[in-house]
Amino acid sequence: MDEVDDPGFVQPMLATPAERPIEGEHWVYERKLDGIRLIAVRNRETVRLFTRNGHDRSAAYPEVVEALVGQRHDRFVADAEVVAFDGDATSFARLQRRSGLSDPARIRHSGVGVFLYLFDLMHLEGHSCIDLALRDRTKLLSEAFDFDDPLRLSEHLNGDDSGTGRRLLADACDRGWEGLIAKRADSRYDPGRRSRNWLKIKTHGQQELVVAGYTKGQGRRSDAFGALVLGVQEPGGLRWAGNVGTGFDDAEIARLLA
Repeated sequence: MDEVDDPGFVQPMLATPAERPIEGEHWVYERKLDGIRLIAVRNRETVRLFTRNGHDRSAAYPEVVEALVGQRHDRFVADAEVVAFDGDATSFARLQRRSGLSDPARIRHSGVGVFLYLFDLMHLEGHSCIDLALRDRTKLLSEAFDFDDPLRLSEHLNGDDSGTGRRLLADACDRGWEGLIAKRADSRYDPGRRSRNWLKIKTHGQQELVVAGYTKGQGRRSDAFGALVLGVQEPGGLRWAGNVGTGFDDAEIARLLA
């Protein structure tokens, strides 16, 4: 690791959107969290939490700052995400109930607890870590911190050529997770860059719906239909789930009416 001056804000590395994970032993996979990206900077007794644009949000998460002050290392820069949970799933909507709050009493009154998931390390005790391989950085991270709530380690699973990435993405869909992050295990940290060494794959929510009927069309569609009426099958019967009236051309309308 290279020696550097006292730690400060580092522009976060950004992931490139992708449709599916890349398979292979050179890749690792992490859960994609639905929260707010934060860069945690500690310089001796001072801890600050920065957004990806460099805005200081330390006052918004006093319990996180307190936990970072209590760590045994007093100089570090770590990449992380702050989240709130709704059941087992991270909920951005619930996290937003803390938005704009900085008074500790109002924060406690919100009833929203938060957790900081750390997933990368850019600086430790006067040394830059950005040129280390991802596997080495995450190993240092896991050893350098005490992970007691609200601090948590964002753990990864190793890839292979047997379709591990696809299986993990399917599992993320089943669990209702936000998605999956695939990372090249031997890659350096690229501050401020959107890199293909990090890929973000979002899950797509699915729901089986029943076509219960259709509404009468208007105007040019007066002899066809306006929208399909959709329902969800529940224990008590069929519940209306909404109407869909866009995306149908004349040929598709004729086929559906037939």
